[in-house]
Amino acid sequence: MPLNAAQGATLNTEVIPGVSVGPITATTSYKDLVKIFGAERLTDVRPPDAKETEREFGTRINLGPDWSLTVVWQDKTKTKPYETIEMGRGWKLPADLRIGMTIAELQQKMGLFQIVGLGGPYGGIVPLTDTKLEPYFGKIIVQLAPKQGADKKFPVPYKAVSGERRIPSTDPNWKPLEMTVKYLVMLFPKK
Repeated sequence: MPLNAAQGATLNTEVIPGVSVGPITATTSYKDLVKIFGAERLTDVRPPDAKETEREFGTRINLGPDWSLTVVWQDKTKTKPYETIEMGRGWKLPADLRIGMTIAELQQKMGLFQIVGLGGPYGGIVPLTDTKLEPYFGKIIVQLAPKQGADKKFPVPYKAVSGERRIPSTDPNWKPLEMTVKYLVMLFPKK
């Protein structure tokens, strides 16, 4: 993807879990983002999952629908990233992970897996342990969500896969809920 057509620069879109998201590493600061992407593409944001009592700081990098992403900072100094969230479909993640993948597509990439039951703060998270993606445990978070309104349209299956417990991806109650990957988070090591 051209980073800046006038400059002819190309954006590295490869994600190396725990190491880098394209040119962004654990030591990238806000000032570095300005140099890499240009100040006009950066917007300060509050991460969508931030609690009212938390002081989380984020920077949205506006690169169009396929390559935009948000950097969440370790603190207000914006000198060390904590994680990247809201990554567009253009980013190249291991096993071709992407927003919108279905349970069946995930099973093709990582084998059978478990999903944390719905309804709590960890609902829909896929624990990577005991899967082909186990090497990325603690470096990537994959979270699924049901199709909007599925809880009302299919209350019995929804209730059957609710609660803080691990449920096999093969459980038939997932199917009517049309679960897809809603969040992909890449974590940086804290230093």
